[in-house]
Amino acid sequence: MITEFGLEPFPVTVRSLQITLIDKLHALNSNSLRGRIRSYSRHLYDIHMILPHIKFDGEFFRLLKEIGEYERKALASLRVPIKLDPSGPAASLRDVMTNNVYKEDYETVTMPLLFRKVSYGDAVRSLASAIEKIDYTEGEFIVDPPKYFTLYRRRTAKV
Repeated sequence: MITEFGLEPFPVTVRSLQITLIDKLHALNSNSLRGRIRSYSRHLYDIHMILPHIKFDGEFFRLLKEIGEYERKALASLRVPIKLDPSGPAASLRDVMTNNVYKEDYETVTMPLLFRKVSYGDAVRSLASAIEKIDYTEGEFIVDPPKYFTLYRRRTAKV
């Protein structure tokens, strides 16, 4: 049966948890900046579940910088200008937490889908913990923020 139905073991390439966490942090930030809240609060739950398995080491911060540069370029190249916080995504995510940007969506969309119930408060505390660990080690969410960014394919003033 195993051979007949092609159920033999096979190699699979998956993303690392470190990359997944970094992508989720950036997704929360960029979606809130774009005003896209509905159904994105799931990232808070994912961060909560992934965080205990993350090692904040040199490889993590190398990936953080590399992905951060890509995300920064993506936000800066949007057709609709986005007000970029000069202090970086960590500050924006702190605003997300302070203003409970994702709270209603988390409680009405994400919570009903969870097998393991995690409150909004616990999920936000995990986000705060991730930001704190990043800030404590590296000083900011994106290392070496840009001096210039591009909107509408024009170079603009310093950030």
